[in-house]
Amino acid sequence: MENNKYVVACINGVPPSEAVCDYSSWLSLKLKKNLKLFHTLDHQSTEGVSDLSGNIGIDSRDELLEELVAVEHEQNNLLRKKARIILEAAKRRAEKNAVIDPKLCLKNGRLLDNVLDFKNDIEALVIGRYGLNHQKSPEKSVGHKVEAVIRSLEKPILVVSKPFEAPSSLLLAFDGSSASEKALSYLLSQEAFKDLEVHVVYVGEKSEISVSFVNEALARLKASSYKALGVYLTGDTDKEILNYLQDNNISMTVMGAFGHHWLRNLLMGSFTSKMLSLSEKPLFLIR
Repeated sequence: MENNKYVVACINGVPPSEAVCDYSSWLSLKLKKNLKLFHTLDHQSTEGVSDLSGNIGIDSRDELLEELVAVEHEQNNLLRKKARIILEAAKRRAEKNAVIDPKLCLKNGRLLDNVLDFKNDIEALVIGRYGLNHQKSPEKSVGHKVEAVIRSLEKPILVVSKPFEAPSSLLLAFDGSSASEKALSYLLSQEAFKDLEVHVVYVGEKSEISVSFVNEALARLKASSYKALGVYLTGDTDKEILNYLQDNNISMTVMGAFGHHWLRNLLMGSFTSKMLSLSEKPLFLIR
């Protein structure tokens, strides 16, 4: 394995952490990069000791404050122990997936801050679509921390939500835009995915321009030894692609992320956001 950069798996100990571990193992082996299993302690006490000290009354004693400090310290220690257990379990799972010597990384603070701190060490990031707050209704949920990472980290990000299935095919969402061109260029730069069939999917009116976009993409892929075919669909982009994924049992979508201006995303939503919310298949986002 090359040691300069890592496939980083964000492990939080709740579903879909097992899928994150399995897909990151697969991606690590594919890209021939070491695997780093990452967990962040982003806990905030409802009231810290410093907050409580002013609220417990004029009759409070130093012993009580000392006890509160001890309790908070014990809680922090328990959280760290739990995090270590989560990471060790993920390491054992990765080793069963044939990953050699996966690294463990435990940090304090916000997920996004920590990820950005070591962004230069990241070859690709694997993250679950939702976290602890969405366990009761995960079907169409995207964690706000997940979306923040996707919007801020300019690295390939694989978003997963369902149990691992070894990928055999890819759907490349392609419309000739700069975002879709980045996704195409990423595939062309990688030897790792050339055993996967690529479906180049254009949604919109089939015209001379759209055909030229798709044909050029196909020619470049085939020149790089990919098996590729072009597909034209009409209708709502997200619905058509989701239906095509399901009907043709495509393993994974590769696409550029958040290609429109942020204000348009805010007012109208975006294709990326819709795919994140609705797709049950892994989504490989290229920034």
